[in-house]
Amino acid sequence: MSIYDDLYVSGMYICGHTYSQNIKKYSMIGVSTAIILDKRIPKRDGTYAIKLRVTQFREQKYYPIEKYLTPNQWEILKEENPRDTELKRLKLLFAEIEKKATKLIDEMPIFSFQEFEKKFNQKPKNSTDVLDAIWICQLN
Repeated sequence: MSIYDDLYVSGMYICGHTYSQNIKKYSMIGVSTAIILDKRIPKRDGTYAIKLRVTQFREQKYYPIEKYLTPNQWEILKEENPRDTELKRLKLLFAEIEKKATKLIDEMPIFSFQEFEKKFNQKPKNSTDVLDAIWICQLN
């Protein structure tokens, strides 16, 4: 038995340990998602873009959601029960977007930003899924 026998698992070298039963779990370490207010570039009206941030091993990529809020609206949105009905609706939308992203990441055997971008930006095909319908309505 060679020292490399326990290093090579399903086409991946993993730190000298065998994780053949939990390969997906270990390939997903370090991947997280968050909906953020991107304060780097303000619009003329004082609003900022809302984006989905995906982080893996300290590398961050941002995906636009096409929604814009002021810092004050963002703070109200982060409350447990915002009173403004528009902000409540946006809070639900953002939760669904993050849920969709997390689901896509969980379904990937090995995470890569390129594969995630393909799947995340893919338009639904004549789907009856309620979440897809909400997503399409929000973009229009």
